[in-house]
Amino acid sequence: EVTKVLLIASTWSGDSLTSQARTIAGEFLPAGWRVVTFVKRGAGLRMANPLTSEKTFSLDIDEDLITCVDIVQARCPAAFIAGAGISKGAVELRAYAARFGAQSKIRAVVNIDAGISWNECIENVDRHLPAIGKVLADSVNAPCLEYRRKNGSEKFGDLSKVQSVVDFLRVGMIPSHGSDQGVESYMHQFTIDPVSIAVPCLEVLTHNDMLIPLDCLDGCVNLHKMNRNILNLTTVWGTHAMRFSGWSGKCWLPRATFEFLEAASKVGGRVGEGTPGASF
Repeated sequence: EVTKVLLIASTWSGDSLTSQARTIAGEFLPAGWRVVTFVKRGAGLRMANPLTSEKTFSLDIDEDLITCVDIVQARCPAAFIAGAGISKGAVELRAYAARFGAQSKIRAVVNIDAGISWNECIENVDRHLPAIGKVLADSVNAPCLEYRRKNGSEKFGDLSKVQSVVDFLRVGMIPSHGSDQGVESYMHQFTIDPVSIAVPCLEVLTHNDMLIPLDCLDGCVNLHKMNRNILNLTTVWGTHAMRFSGWSGKCWLPRATFEFLEAASKVGGRVGEGTPGASF
């Protein structure tokens, strides 16, 4: 009988074969956990999850993730389900925990390097790290181009001119969801209220994150003040989704994720509501 399941919510375009997902899984599998990696539609760098419709993933929590959690819970009804989110995946798990509150089927989460403002993060990437923005945009634009080549499309705009994340939002993601919103208003609507999170939640951040601007980071590191279920671990060194330890350069995030979620599984994943948590 399966007693503990880890759901990894991968990065913007990641899958189960990214180094972060593999090393996290490597900590949990020897301890008897089953591991599932959620790959967004139209994502997956090394194990592609191609589009089967004109609808891409969104900046909000995807219904696909909710379906994934429901399937895991149905197949392992007695299992303790925990979540580990990386970057975009961490935003999704935070949103899931906030939406479902005490009814969350994910009973503890670790969110690694998740911003709280899409406007600030995407603007920061496109303006200050345009090469990375182009890579991120291309990784999710390519499946849209392939879908249009095979099936045609009435929703997508001119995908051939996508040069940045904002470009992809404008001609790919937003119209694929049947919206005619501007990019700024579309990004702004996905603001998460952490007060309703009712499961143990570890937010891991670094002041050296190149993708999350400092103004946005200030809001992230204070989430624990709004909810006692949130713990905040912020480091000075490291970088996005990586923290190095000692001369070996080994990342300690997978081990920290395991220790937190393993401890949460032993207390059933339920804590309390409302009062401030802790930061360290």
